[in-house]
Amino acid sequence: MDLRIIDRIKNKHFLSLAGNGIMSVLGMLNMMILYRALSVSDIGMWVFFLSILLLVDTFRSGFLTTAFIKFYAGASEERSKEVLGSAWYLAIIVTGILVLLNVPAYFFFFILKISLLLFS
Repeated sequence: MDLRIIDRIKNKHFLSLAGNGIMSVLGMLNMMILYRALSVSDIGMWVFFLSILLLVDTFRSGFLTTAFIKFYAGASEERSKEVLGSAWYLAIIVTGILVLLNVPAYFFFFILKISLLLFS
């Protein structure tokens, strides 16, 4: 009976579910600690920062990951190298665009309000 439990725990699906569950619990604990330790204005800045960060990350991830998986899976070796190179090229371009947007934003936010400097 113990062997069956160990086999079920070693299952890749259970490990994936457990990993996702543990990360969710750690994220919730992190937010609980932040809510206790930070002031209302500081936690507002933190939530705004997370919103902007997740928006940019979702855009970048959705733009690259979905297309990469779609065209990389099941491709021939030559085609897979081509897709991999294209994904790196697009990732560098997207990162460069975001950096170019952040350089002027840094100076704009510095003049506007110092608390928004965190987002540039």
